[in-house]
Amino acid sequence: MGFRDLDPKEIADEVNLSTEDAEAFARKTKDKTGWVTPNEGVKENASMMLGEALVCAARIRDIGLAKLKENFDYDEDPEIIEKADFFLKQHPEMLPKLTEDEESISWPLEALKYLGKNYKPKNRHMPFIAVIPNR
Repeated sequence: MGFRDLDPKEIADEVNLSTEDAEAFARKTKDKTGWVTPNEGVKENASMMLGEALVCAARIRDIGLAKLKENFDYDEDPEIIEKADFFLKQHPEMLPKLTEDEESISWPLEALKYLGKNYKPKNRHMPFIAVIPNR
């Protein structure tokens, strides 16, 4: 769900083991599971992807897909909408509450568990272009 493998401490928290035992177990089973210890870059990228997907899902929930495409630019990241659809259908409890201006985002604890922090989404608002009539 977090778009990356868990680190040893996260594994330990999930299965109630010491961090050392969890890491030993993960390393022992890595041939079967494909587990690798995520570095900080992987964690940061995964957090960004998750945050963007959850905010996108909240926007779809609040305004609908048609208005989302009209008001927000996801053209460079179409996979965000796909991932948002998953969270909208499978894990709506993880979606943040957005204010109308999106300056304040309230994250559920379950989302913060995977995000690791209060995530601030990219500005994807479509620019407003005023049309001035000819004189």
